[in-house]
Amino acid sequence: MKLWSRRINRMSYHRRFFVICGYLTILGISIYFLKAFVSPVVYLSTLVLDNERHLFIRPFNDKNRNREHLLPFRILSGSLHYFRVLPQSWSDRIKKMKAAGLNTIETYVPWNLHEPQRGNYQFGEGLTDLVSFLKLIYEHEMFTIIRPSGYICAEWDWGGLPSWLLRDETMRVRSIHPGFLEALQNYYSRLLPILAEYQYNRHGAGSIIAFQIENEYGSYDSLTIYVEDLNEKTLFAARHIYNLKLGSSLRSIDPKIFVLLSRQLHHLDLSDISISQMKSDSRCHLNKYRYS
Repeated sequence: MKLWSRRINRMSYHRRFFVICGYLTILGISIYFLKAFVSPVVYLSTLVLDNERHLFIRPFNDKNRNREHLLPFRILSGSLHYFRVLPQSWSDRIKKMKAAGLNTIETYVPWNLHEPQRGNYQFGEGLTDLVSFLKLIYEHEMFTIIRPSGYICAEWDWGGLPSWLLRDETMRVRSIHPGFLEALQNYYSRLLPILAEYQYNRHGAGSIIAFQIENEYGSYDSLTIYVEDLNEKTLFAARHIYNLKLGSSLRSIDPKIFVLLSRQLHHLDLSDISISQMKSDSRCHLNKYRYS
């Protein structure tokens, strides 16, 4: 440090000025990038429900990543299952749904279509080309509610569960059975990067505003620990990789069940857990998200 000070003192005034300015510029740039690297990024929920049960959306804005501005929002959604419609007809169906006054497309993601054999993942072409479907929804300026649970029902073969799970004679699906959770986590390790990339507030080309983490689970079982494991260990196990950021808040409508998990994952998580057990006002509360 003393050596640098002596060298600077020997320089002419003008040269000394430019050298000092150069050092300060380098120092400022270094501090800026260090701060950006160290400081945690705060992600705010895309969908917001106020105390009076009014729904708002936080619009994406490239120029303002903090997204403080909220707009009143009403989900007008319809189901379009990409795996039941020929890819060449996807755009036409989306156009017609938008013309009917809808603003959101709902779709399931069938596990047994995208992993027909263990470890054989298919997301690239034909009915499995989920990325092209999500891009079309964005191009038509609509939102997406994605429903990627292991079991989707949807009048689909075994509700979307792959038959190869039954090679394990001890298998218990939709439970905390280690074999089931491991298989589901492996599947999500391929699926979640795709879904994370097309979240509405990830960048300008995303449309996904909400996830459903299970489907009509209340009519199957009441094992809430399974849903907790699904959220904590499986569905968002690799959140640091997929940018499904975990916040600190946990919100539920009814203390007995997890219905809305508002975890600042860029948006809201929806779950159909034990709706029949909820109080009438809680059902109304949830319906504002699901059907209004």
